[in-house]
Amino acid sequence: MYFIYPLEYKNEKGEKLLIDFTLETKSDTVRLVFTLNSLLNTRINTLSLLDKNDQEIQLTNLQKILVDKKKKWFHIRYEGDMALTEFESICAEPNTSVVLNSNASFVPTKKTTKSLDEFNDSVLVTFDH
Repeated sequence: MYFIYPLEYKNEKGEKLLIDFTLETKSDTVRLVFTLNSLLNTRINTLSLLDKNDQEIQLTNLQKILVDKKKKWFHIRYEGDMALTEFESICAEPNTSVVLNSNASFVPTKKTTKSLDEFNDSVLVTFDH
């Protein structure tokens, strides 16, 4: 099992999306737990990531974990799954964007892009499947 610390994505409104990944290599499944920091209490129906071919990969088994409010910001936490092969496709293009509810697009920070590059080069290349 591998864990990737939260990666940060931002949109044009200044909202942040933090995604942490847990790779369960025995089941070839990647669990994504993500937090949206938003001024609105947003219900999340879909989360998609764009792979290296600009194909949308949508999370399955999307479930709300919690909603919390601190000052003016809502912290909205969900989790979902994707296949390891889909995750590898996303890591191959670390500049991929994330789309919430088919209309809110988030782009990775420079630190996130660097972290995905490093993970791809040092960990994913060792997987045997």
